[in-house]
Amino acid sequence: MKTLLLIHNDPRSFGGYQRLSGFLQKALDADIYNIRTGKGYNPDDYDYFVAMDDPSVYKLPLDRPHTAYMTTPRRSLYDMYYTNPWYIRAATWLLRVRDQHYMSKVNDFVAISHTSRIRIFKTYGKEAEVIYPCIDVSQYHHGEDKGYWLAPGRIAKWKRIPMIVDAFREMPDEQLILFGEPVKEYDEFLKYRLPKNVRWEAGGDAGLIKRYAECRGVITMGVDEDFGIVPLEAMASGKYVVAPNEGGYKETLREPRCGALINPSKAALIRVVRGYNLCLALGLPFRSLNSPEDMVRDNFDYSSFMKQWKIHASFIVSERV
Repeated sequence: MKTLLLIHNDPRSFGGYQRLSGFLQKALDADIYNIRTGKGYNPDDYDYFVAMDDPSVYKLPLDRPHTAYMTTPRRSLYDMYYTNPWYIRAATWLLRVRDQHYMSKVNDFVAISHTSRIRIFKTYGKEAEVIYPCIDVSQYHHGEDKGYWLAPGRIAKWKRIPMIVDAFREMPDEQLILFGEPVKEYDEFLKYRLPKNVRWEAGGDAGLIKRYAECRGVITMGVDEDFGIVPLEAMASGKYVVAPNEGGYKETLREPRCGALINPSKAALIRVVRGYNLCLALGLPFRSLNSPEDMVRDNFDYSSFMKQWKIHASFIVSERV
């Protein structure tokens, strides 16, 4: 079975979307077509088509076996639509109409989480199977606690970075490392508005994996995340995770064994950091016999992801034969 994976990827960036598309390409042994840079393709060369997210879905040959692998319906067009000013809503209304038109014709949806599955049903009235994203668990390891907290991911407002920094501003005895690429409007924030106990780093996967291994714990505060890969990477490193009690985090973070789901506020974050440090000082155990590394390996490793996708692809293609 020859497969084509359609993506909508900015070649200048590398993050969770790019990692996921790489895992999916490998799992299905697929060719990749980037709709940003591609000049077209011949549908007759392929038996099965997978599109990642809405811009790629618009390029699917809908008369052939296909799947839309969705992180979420575009939030600026739906659940966050009415948070925009009226003139933005007016300008994007036709995009909503176009999106509904294309999605109504898609025969098969796969969601990255149950959070995403529910959004797909509410938005398009379509059912979706759930295949969770994965990580390569073998890349991660548990290292010595070097005493700092780690907040990995894109440096942006929707990651609640200012709130995290403000919390550590009130905990000058705690160290925080922000690790990730900033969106443009945060360049000045990183240069001039960080307290002395907070620093910013950027780098590749090797640097991030090392930071995971040597941190005290991991903080991730994305707003209503579709899935949230950070808790998996942290737990694969055997580290405690603090995340908001919302979105996809509730599907991956198995508290209290692996971390804490909290109200996303500065006060709550300060309480959990202080409380965790107190537990360490008193010698209280926080890791159970069933380690978080084992939970990630059993449920979110690449081998499970590959198996689920091969079964799903074979079923969709066989239905159309």
